[in-house]
Amino acid sequence: MSALIHELIASPVIALLAKATLLLSAGWILHRILRPANPRWRVLLWRTALVGLGLLPVLQLLVPRWQIELLTPQRPAALESLSPGMPATSRIAPPATATSLTGESTLPSSEVAGHSTKVENSPGAPAGTRTFEAESVGRTGWQTSALTIWLSVAGLLILQLFRNGVRVRRLIRQAEPAPAAVVEIARKATGDSGLLSIPEIRVSSLAAVPFAAGLFRPVVIVPESIVQEGDAQELRLILTHEFGHVAGRDLPWATAAWTIRGLLWFHPLVWRLPAAHQVACETVCDALAARCDASRAAYRRTLARLALACNRSPSLDCSVVMSATAEITQRLRRLARHIPCERLPLRRRVEATSIGFIGLATIAAVVVVPYVEAIEPPVVASPSEPANGSKATTQNESSAAVNPNGQNDDSTWTIRLQAIDADTGNPIANPEFLVQLGKTETSYDGDEKGEFAAEIPSRTPRYCYLKVRADGYTPMRGFWGNRSFDTRDALPERLTFRMTRGITVGGVVLNERQQPVEGATVLFSAGARQPEQRIEQSFWQEQYTTNELGQWRCPIAPREMNSGSININHPDYALVTSNWGVGHAVEELKAQKHTWTLKDGFVIRGVVTDPDGSPVAGAHLAVGYLNSYAPEGPFAVTDAEGRYEFRRVRSAAQTDSRKKPDQMSVTVLVQGLAPRMEVVPGTGERELGTSIWEERTMDFQLDEGEPLAIRLSDSDGQPIEDAWIFPSEWRDGTDGLTVLREHGIPQHSDEDGLWRWDTAPGDELIKYDILGRGFMEIRGKTLVAGKEYTLGLIRPQVLTGYVIDADTKEPIDEFVIQKGFEGMSRLDYPDGVWWTSNRQGRGGRYRRVVSMPKASYRWRFVAEGYEPFASESIPVQEGEVTLNVELKKTQGELPSGKNQP
Repeated sequence: MSALIHELIASPVIALLAKATLLLSAGWILHRILRPANPRWRVLLWRTALVGLGLLPVLQLLVPRWQIELLTPQRPAALESLSPGMPATSRIAPPATATSLTGESTLPSSEVAGHSTKVENSPGAPAGTRTFEAESVGRTGWQTSALTIWLSVAGLLILQLFRNGVRVRRLIRQAEPAPAAVVEIARKATGDSGLLSIPEIRVSSLAAVPFAAGLFRPVVIVPESIVQEGDAQELRLILTHEFGHVAGRDLPWATAAWTIRGLLWFHPLVWRLPAAHQVACETVCDALAARCDASRAAYRRTLARLALACNRSPSLDCSVVMSATAEITQRLRRLARHIPCERLPLRRRVEATSIGFIGLATIAAVVVVPYVEAIEPPVVASPSEPANGSKATTQNESSAAVNPNGQNDDSTWTIRLQAIDADTGNPIANPEFLVQLGKTETSYDGDEKGEFAAEIPSRTPRYCYLKVRADGYTPMRGFWGNRSFDTRDALPERLTFRMTRGITVGGVVLNERQQPVEGATVLFSAGARQPEQRIEQSFWQEQYTTNELGQWRCPIAPREMNSGSININHPDYALVTSNWGVGHAVEELKAQKHTWTLKDGFVIRGVVTDPDGSPVAGAHLAVGYLNSYAPEGPFAVTDAEGRYEFRRVRSAAQTDSRKKPDQMSVTVLVQGLAPRMEVVPGTGERELGTSIWEERTMDFQLDEGEPLAIRLSDSDGQPIEDAWIFPSEWRDGTDGLTVLREHGIPQHSDEDGLWRWDTAPGDELIKYDILGRGFMEIRGKTLVAGKEYTLGLIRPQVLTGYVIDADTKEPIDEFVIQKGFEGMSRLDYPDGVWWTSNRQGRGGRYRRVVSMPKASYRWRFVAEGYEPFASESIPVQEGEVTLNVELKKTQGELPSGKNQP
C-alpha cells in the first residue's frame, strides 16, 4: 500500500487532477460568494475557470516548480533499488531492532509486533532484493483498465454532444426565415441587448421554445406558435433575452463547458459546471429583458409559460435555450426584484482576470514530493502513563467556549422569531419569516405557534433585515447592522413581531379619455414608519392587476400608513419607469378613490452621425422628463446604420392633458465623441415642426468635443486615486449625462489623481460631483471643457458622543439621530428646519460621519419615551466633534406632523 501511495503522489496525472480540484474548489467558493452580486461576475468567473483548466497542463510544464514535501508511510527498504528516481528524503532506513522500555533488544527487525517482514528471494536475484514483477504487472493492469474506462465514457459524452449539434443544425436548416414584422421587432431588441446588428432569425414549427445556436454564425430560433400569437411585447422580450446570449458569446463558452465536463466526467466538481455557467448567463439575459418594473412583470409571465413548454421538449446542449434550466423557480423569484446587469468596467475585469491567472500559475508551480518518516515500532506502555508519552486531555481543555446564554461566541447566532396578533396577543400560525443578509434573502416557514429559530452567521451582522409576512396582516421588518457607528447592532435572543390586520386601499386606473384600463400592472409600496422604532410596518412593490372597471385593491396596507409609492404600466400605454410617491394621497387610497391616468405614448426615432455624416453604431440614448432622467430608462442603442427608436414615450406626471406637454429631452452619448442633448419636438417650448404627434423625428450629429482634466489631492498634497467623478447637471440641471456616464465618460481618477475626459462638450457649463473615499464630497462643481483644474479634498467631519437618560445617567439603548437643514420655510416646517437622514444608534453611543460640505448642520436625537433634543448649529469642519446628549423622559407621545419624519 505504501508503495502505491508513493507512486500516486509521484504521478503527474494525479498531480494534475489535484491541481484541477483546487482550482474548481476555489471557483465554487467564489461562485457562492458572488451570488448576490452582478451575475456578469459569475459569468467571468466560470469562463476564467474554463480557460484555467485548459491552460493548467501547459503551465505545469512551463512555470518554475515549487516543491512541497508530503509526509507518507515508510516505503519498504527492499523497494528502494526499484525506485532510483525517488528523492533522497524518502530513503530513511527503519531501526535495526525494537526496544522495550528498559532499552534492551527484544525483537529482530524482521519480526516486529508479531508481523513477519521476511523477504522471499527469487532464484538468481541479488541478496536483499524482492521479486516485484507480479506487483508491477498488477499495477500496470489497473492503469490500463482505468484509461480504457475514461476514454470510453469521455468518447460517448463527446459523441452525444456532437449528435446534439447535428440535431440543432438540422432544425435550423428546416426553419424558415423570419417575416418582416419579426425583424422589425428584432431591430428594437438589439438596442435592449447591446448588439450592434441583428443576428439571423428563423421561425420553426418543430421548436417548442426559443433558443440561440451556432458557434461561429449565431442563429436565433423562434417557435412558430409565438409568432402566430402576434404579441409584440412578448416577442421583443424573448428576442432581447436570446440576443443577450449572442452579445455575451454564451454559445461557444457553453460548448466549451460541456466539453470539459465530458473530459472530466469522473470529477464531481465538474458535474454542475456547465449548469452554473448557464444559470449565470441566463440571469444576465433575464435582467436585460426585464430592465424596468413593467417589462419585468410581463417577462415573468412569458418565462413561466415557456418553462412549461420546455419541460415537454428535449434538451439541446449545443444551444442556449431560454427556459432550459431546472432552476426556473429561482429565476422567477430573482425576477421579482431588480437584477443588476451593468457591464463590468474594463479595469475591474482586467484586475479580476489577472488575479485569477496569478493564482493559476501558483497552483501549476506546486509540485508535491513524498517525504517518508521511519515507522517506529510499538512499545509497551506503563500502566500509569499513556502510550507514546501523550497526555490525557480533560473535557475543559477540549470544549469550546460557550457564553452564559448557551450560544457559542465563535459560531452562528440563533435568534428565535415569533409573530403574534397585536390586538389579541395570540400567536399567528405558520407565518413566513424572511432573513435578508446583504442582497441575499431567504424564506422560512414558521410553525403552528408562529415561531422559527433563525441562524445568522454573526450576532453583529453588517447588513441584516428580519421580516415577517402572514395572510391578512401588514408585513413587518427590522434592520440590524452597521450604519456609520463604531460598533454594529447586536441581534437579540428573541424577537416578537406584533402584527396588525391590514386595511384595504386602492384606486382606479383610467386612460386620457377617462375610460377604465383593464389588465394594468400595479406595483404598490406602503409603510407606517416612525424614526424612533426599529421594527416597522412596510412592504415593497406588491403586484396587483386592475379589473374590467380599472380598479385595484391592496388588502395589507398599514392602518397608520404615512408613506408609499406606486408604479402602473400597461403595454398599450406610455411606459412608466419610475416609482411615484403617494404619501400625500393616503386618504384617497384608504377611500379606494385614488386615480391614476395612463397616457397614450408616441414614438421617437432618428439617426446618429459623426462629424463627417457617417452613421454611429453603439451610441446610447436616454429620454428625460423636465430635468430628470430615470436610472431605469428608457434607453436605446443605435444599430449599424446609426438608427435608434423609443416606443411608448410620454411623461407619466399626472397633469392636465389639455395643457401644453412639459419639456422632454433626449441625450446621446458614445465613446470618442462629445454628447448632445435636444428637446423632444412638441414638448416644452419646441414645436412639432416636421414631426407628427404619434412619431417624433430627432437626428443627432455629434462633434469631437474638447478635453477636460481634473487633478485631485488631499490636504497633504498627495494625489487621490480612484475618486469617482461624473457630470451631475447639464443645461438647466438636466442629469442625462449621469445615467449614461458608463457609456463614454471616465469614471475614476488614476494613481496620479488625474481624471480626464477628452470629448467633453465645448463652451458649456457643466456641474460635476466628485466623491473620494474617506473625503468630503464636492457636489455641483461648475467646470468648462478645454481646461485643467486642480482641486483639493478634505477629510470628513466625525460627530461622536453619548446619549444618556437625564435622570439616571444610564445610556439609552436605542435612539435615532436626525440631520437638520436650516433656513426652510416655516409654513412647511414649524421650526424652520428640515429633519432628515435618520440613523439609528444603540447602547448610548453614536458616530456620524459628515461627508457633505455645508456651513453647518443641526442634530436632533429622538428616543421612545423621551422628549426630542435638538442641538444648536454645529459648523462643518475637518476632524472630530463631540456632542453628548441627555434626554428627558416624557409621559406623552412624540409630536407628529410635517416636521416629524
